[in-house]
Amino acid sequence: MSYDSQFTPEDCTGVHSAMTVGAGVQWGEAYLFAEKNNITVRAHSGSDKAVGAAGGWLQGGGHSPLSNTMGLGVDRVYKVVTPDGKYRVANECQNKDLFFALRGGGGGTFGVVTEATILASPPVVVQTFILQFSLNRTLTQEMWSIMVNNSLQWAEDGWGGLSMAPVIVMVNPKLSKDAARSLSSLIAFGERLQSMGVPGLKLILTEFPSWGTFFDAFTRDFVATVGTSLALTSRLISKSNFATPDKKKELTAGLLATDAGTPGLIILMTTPASVPSSGKTSVTEAWRSSLYHVTTITPWSWNATKEEKSARYKDASASMEHLRRITPDAAYLNEADTYEPNHEGDHLNTNGHGLRTEAEILIQLPSGGHITQSYCVSNENSA
Repeated sequence: MSYDSQFTPEDCTGVHSAMTVGAGVQWGEAYLFAEKNNITVRAHSGSDKAVGAAGGWLQGGGHSPLSNTMGLGVDRVYKVVTPDGKYRVANECQNKDLFFALRGGGGGTFGVVTEATILASPPVVVQTFILQFSLNRTLTQEMWSIMVNNSLQWAEDGWGGLSMAPVIVMVNPKLSKDAARSLSSLIAFGERLQSMGVPGLKLILTEFPSWGTFFDAFTRDFVATVGTSLALTSRLISKSNFATPDKKKELTAGLLATDAGTPGLIILMTTPASVPSSGKTSVTEAWRSSLYHVTTITPWSWNATKEEKSARYKDASASMEHLRRITPDAAYLNEADTYEPNHEGDHLNTNGHGLRTEAEILIQLPSGGHITQSYCVSNENSA
């Protein structure tokens, strides 16, 4: 890893504050390095320190609780080794199509990334709110109703975060003294639960001096589960689903139904809802018009049969139907539904030379062939 406060991409003229990470660098390491250099790098969304900083997270889009104010992780400069073994530098000034494709086209799809240079921002103070209680579906329904009713305003105020059935975590690098006012309805709900003596209650409103210090504290209390065999689906929830009281009720009911069908639903408020598109990345533009990225999981045991595993994938897809039927077609490429009925509509980029011209961007192998995969965007006959 290295930090350069005067970084200029090769063949370009602009100067940036930037941090360069190798392909093997994990976010836990990257945050420590950023803290030592008094900078902020766009963060990943979970509590797993082992997520790679330059791999599939970044190449699939890269979302985080800071995305609402700082954008997705795809605003990067890459150095890549492509499938034909040629070393290439890709940025806004050379290998532009490759650079476009790498920023949202999927991990490993267009090349093997050996290094990424990430734009570094000044340190930010992070306002943090945490509400947690023992699992209670009635209280979860009320909490999610408050969340859905206020999410448009919270996004404007700079909040990002995540929620599961018994917990909500909100972070904000934009507000300071107005943080409590902005979340007043959620704080009042937590204080009421506190007065009721609800089991397992944790109610925190605090400030961290940097993103790295928040992440260190967060990962101590919310340890990521890794190494579990599971099926995964996702859905981007459009701002249009928050447009009217009836739509908000419909969305809240859909979230609860999905969680009931496949417990473990995660509502990630990690979209770049307040950051305009540059039009220069291949990530679906639906990220910009959405407020939530929602995931469901269905695990299986270590000795599960092929049939049992297949059934779990179908269960996850069926559960997501509660949200699929009320939302525009859009999902996160990295956490896509294997049985997504409209995979191109969900992942296709509508920017000028988007993934619909994939064949023009794919790097040809020496044999004259190219990499294909089932359920590819713009490649219905691939196998």
